Amino acid sequence: MNALKSFALAAGLVAATPALAFDDNRQGFILGLGIGLHNINSDFFVNGTKTGSQSEGGIATSFKIGGGVTDQLALLCAECLLV
Repeated sequence: MNALKSFALAAGLVAATPALAFDDNRQGFILGLGIGLHNINSDFFVNGTKTGSQSEGGIATSFKIGGGVTDQLALLCAECLLV
């Protein structure tokens, strides 16, 4: 679990940095790929008594393609998949 937290922290730091994709010129081609992990744990209670629990995990991916038309406008077509 600590390895997953470390990975999530590192991925967050990388994602928070500016991509500088256009190098001060927002015209050109854009291609983006993304992947993420998720995990959820749920406990169910009835009248204060735990009656069950459930755990699910998965991978989310995304693919984006498009381009910068002007300095103020970028058009993207996005396809997101959740597994």
